[in-house]
Amino acid sequence: MKIGIVISVVIVLLLSTVFFVTAYGIADSPTGLTMGAAVAKQELLSGLPAVYQPSDPGASANQAYQELFDYYMANKSDLGFEDPNMAKVDQVIDLLIKASNAGQVQTPFFDDQIEMKYKGAAKFEAAIEAISYAVGMRIVDLYESDKQRATAASEALFALGHRLFTQSVRLYLRFQGVTIMEGTAAVMEANGDDRGKPWREPTRAILSNWEEKDRKVLGPLSAPMGDLMNLAKKDPDRTFRVEAILRLGVAKFAPGSKGNARAIASILADAKQSDDAYIREAATAADALTREEMRRM
Repeated sequence: MKIGIVISVVIVLLLSTVFFVTAYGIADSPTGLTMGAAVAKQELLSGLPAVYQPSDPGASANQAYQELFDYYMANKSDLGFEDPNMAKVDQVIDLLIKASNAGQVQTPFFDDQIEMKYKGAAKFEAAIEAISYAVGMRIVDLYESDKQRATAASEALFALGHRLFTQSVRLYLRFQGVTIMEGTAAVMEANGDDRGKPWREPTRAILSNWEEKDRKVLGPLSAPMGDLMNLAKKDPDRTFRVEAILRLGVAKFAPGSKGNARAIASILADAKQSDDAYIREAATAADALTREEMRRM
């Protein structure tokens, strides 16, 4: 009799479990892509040599960089990736040096000029990439003709990268920042400036980690949903939490299972109550994203 009762209870529990899984589903678990060292927060090593030193500590760096971006927008046809106008590149260098000498950096550091959406565009368009490319080309020539100006231009370009990495939150800005630091450090080292060498390995390590996460988790629509949700909930770097939350706004239309759909809704609901303004704004934007808007991305 007792055995029959036990068997009946087990059958009822199994049926209940099957019903729950069928009706509600189970959310995917994360894979090794977002476990352990793969999601460790990427930070610069302490003790790296200073590359730039602001000479005007009271001036606004934000305002000076805005002048730089405004100049790019007014002259972008001459500052493209093909045959940039070197006279105008020299003007860019002057503005870049002025910005690097300004010591007051306020937040948000251009985060407010990036759309709060998945792969959001920048108001200043391709200014950062175009400026770093054109100035980098000019620096190589200047090391042959005017080493003092080449050094000043290198320091100023590095300052832009360093500030984007350390003062911004959005991934686009920080990724461009560490890319600029790595590239400028390489040019400095190649031209005998010993300050560049110690920066090469740590910046390259950050780029490698971030490129992997972006390529395998944030970028593809086929990324494991468990990993995307794991980044959105637990990544120690809020830069990646923000981007993963925005990516969930797209993923909610093709979650892969009822369990994932339920988990995404829960993550967004919790994030909308976060104490972090960036997390709240990202979750609000992701939750409000419509299918029509997604198709236009």
